[in-house]
Parts: sequence; structure tokens; C-alpha cells
Amino acid sequence: MPNKCLLFVSAVPNKLLDIHAALKIDNICVPLSLERFSQGSVIAIDGIIINIDFKNVTAVETVKESLQNVDRNKTFLVFVVDSDKAGDLTEAFALGADEIIYRNSPKLALKQDWVKNTALRIRNLISSYDARQKQPKVLKQAIKSGDAALSYIFNSAQSGKLIKIQDLKKDIVSIIGALDEYGLDAWLELVRSHHSATYQHCLIVTGVATAFGRSIGCNDKDLERLSIGAMLHDVGKSKIPVEILEKPGPLDEFEWVIMKQHPNLGREIITQAHDFDPEVLDIVTHHHEYLDGSGYPDNLKGSEISDIVRIMTISDIFGAMIERRSYKREASPQQAYDVLSSMTTKLEMPLVRAFSEILKTFQKAA
Repeated sequence: MPNKCLLFVSAVPNKLLDIHAALKIDNICVPLSLERFSQGSVIAIDGIIINIDFKNVTAVETVKESLQNVDRNKTFLVFVVDSDKAGDLTEAFALGADEIIYRNSPKLALKQDWVKNTALRIRNLISSYDARQKQPKVLKQAIKSGDAALSYIFNSAQSGKLIKIQDLKKDIVSIIGALDEYGLDAWLELVRSHHSATYQHCLIVTGVATAFGRSIGCNDKDLERLSIGAMLHDVGKSKIPVEILEKPGPLDEFEWVIMKQHPNLGREIITQAHDFDPEVLDIVTHHHEYLDGSGYPDNLKGSEISDIVRIMTISDIFGAMIERRSYKREASPQQAYDVLSSMTTKLEMPLVRAFSEILKTFQKAA
């Protein structure tokens, strides 16, 4: 892989020198002040790593204006932030971030460990971004639509603004069209190069649920409801502390108690919005319910669980298992399907058997 030209932009002198030193071994690395960044064109740059305080409105606006000079079809964008507030996460995504890195990661207390981990993540991003550029324009646009939808969803939820279904429909139509044209496997290949674990999960599950719904003959209206529900299913996580949400490792028992609050939090957010179909609210609230009553948050059982939620739960489990995380190896599609098939008391087996059609997507691509 040829050397990349990376720009290190910071409002604070020397703020990114540690990452600069780690990456300059195999890349051309240029440190730049925020003021200098705002003054010139950066068309030929492969990647930009920015350190920014999102509480500084002037700095945020400077970055926003400066990025208008960047060819984002050829340049990836990383934000290194000091805060662990969820608002910083979504604001960075709104600026077009491909990766978010926190300096105060609780799992990487030692500076040398943080530098090593961060450099590895950026090197992985360089590789995945090269692969991403080869994807069809329609697919890349659909990913942008997914990013826009998720940024809107999480920003609105965190700020207390109502989420409006009409603001999501155009993005959902783009995603459904890309999946129909290029298939689930191509969608997942592109999504897996994604930044935030939360966004990646939502985009994977949206793709899986939409492909599954199409394969079992959902009409256009039901498919739209399913896709919107999938995009929104984890909206409650907008209220979960980001150090738990983006933790680079398995959650402990206390963290799981907090994480399991997200369906009820999502229910509150969607209920306040008013204009969503009941099926979407059902998905957001009940996608962790099981037929044997062992799920949460309402311990629903059997016929109390709707068909659209049964479809969503299968898609959510499958999507979570095939995700790539820094602390675990993703399951193969067949391994994930085998787990679904073993959950005989929890999932509807006729739907699980119907889900086997999804595996053919991966077999064709292999």
C-alpha cells in the first residue's frame, strides 16, 4: 500500500504530535494549525486527523467551512476529541467523520497504549477507505444517506427535538434502492469500513432487516416500516453514556444493566414524536423480546410479540454477530445462522428457516 498524505489539524499546538510520530513511519504526515487549515485547499490530501473542542463554536464553524475545500470522495476524516459526551459524537458525524477517537478512553489509560491503538485504527481506516472508493456510487450514496439519517436521529434525540418520519423517508428509500440493486453482501462490505460501533450496528441491521423483509415478500409499505424501524431500533442508546456505548470491549454486569435501559428510552423518544406508525414504536420497544418470555423490557411471550418484531429480532441478532469489533472476531454468516437455528424457544423457527435465503447472498459473493 503506497504512503498516504495525512494532515494533522489542531487548535492547540503539539496536540496531535504523538499520533503524528506513530504514523509518519509509513505515511507522509503534515501538522497544521486550525488557522492554517482554514486558509488553503487540501484537495490532494488522503486523510485528515482533527483535534477539536466541540464547546468552541468558532472552532467548529472553522472546521465546517474548511472542509468545504476537501474532496470527501478521496479524503477520510478522523476526529480526536477530549470529551466523552455523546453530543460530541453526533456533532462529529454531522461534520462527516469516518472515525471518532477519544483521548480519555477508560480502557486505554496508558498513553502509549492509546497511541498504539489509535495508530492501528487509523491504519485500518486507510485500508478500508481504499476499498470503499471502489464501490458503486449508488452504494456510497446510500451509506451517506444512512449516516445522515442516524446523525439526525441521534442529534434530535439527544437535544430533545422531535424526530419526524418525513425527514427519514428519503434516506430510507435510498438504502432500499441500493440493497435491491447491489444486494446485502455489497452493503455489508461497505458498512464494515464504518466508524462508530453504534452507527455500524444500525446500518448493518437496517440492511439485514430490509433484505430479509424483501425476501419474504413484504409489500413496499411494510418494507418501509421495517427499514425505518431498523434504523431507529437503537435510538434509546442516544441516552446511554458514550463510554459504555463505544466501549472497546465487552460490557461488565453494571454496564449491561444500563445498556438494557435503551428499549424503554427509545419508547419514550418515539412516543413523543407522535407521527410514527405503531409498528415502528413496537420495533424500537420490543426488539429484545423472546417467545419464551426471557427478553426485555416487558417480558412479552408468544403471541404478544408481533410478526414485524419477530423479523426485527432475528435481523438484530444476526447483524450483531457478523459485526467486526476490535475485541472480537465476527461470526461468519453460516455461524450466525446456526446460532439463530439453536434458539428454538426464543425465535420463530419458520421465520428462521426463511432467513436461510439470506445466506445465499453471501454464498454467491464468495
